[in-house]
Amino acid sequence: MAAKYNLITTRKVGSPLAATEQLIPYDGVASPSQIHGFQAKVGSAQYATTITRPDAAKATAKLAEFLTNPGPKHIDAIDRVIHYLYETRYWAIEYGTRDHHHQHNKNQGLYDKSQGLQLAAKSVEFASDASFGDNKDRKSSEGYICKLYGGPIDWKASKQKTVT
Repeated sequence: MAAKYNLITTRKVGSPLAATEQLIPYDGVASPSQIHGFQAKVGSAQYATTITRPDAAKATAKLAEFLTNPGPKHIDAIDRVIHYLYETRYWAIEYGTRDHHHQHNKNQGLYDKSQGLQLAAKSVEFASDASFGDNKDRKSSEGYICKLYGGPIDWKASKQKTVT
């Protein structure tokens, strides 16, 4: 994806979006080619975040709000997301026991073979969060993640449809 959009560089980014980035609607009018290019990039990034990259799901969900009229800041932001996905392309979802994730031991299964006992690890974990009313449109953002044996199996990041 990064090669397709000529976004392979040596600069490092530590997150999909800059923490200080305030993405607001563009006051100008984007050209049809800018709109098409932005939509293609967001679609490519959303495919990756839907399938295997929950770490960038919120960023792509936020950028998808600007598909019809992206500005220069939005285009820079999606380029950063794609660069982040490229830079972290070897990250993988890993499933295993709690022991495996925290101590990196060789126990890959659900049972401790040396003792013949089932491991007492958390097998299912859920987490969710929400923000109250965006300053611009008064709509809240929400997200959740469901993990099975330490690896995400379902996640979502979205803006609520109703005004709070």
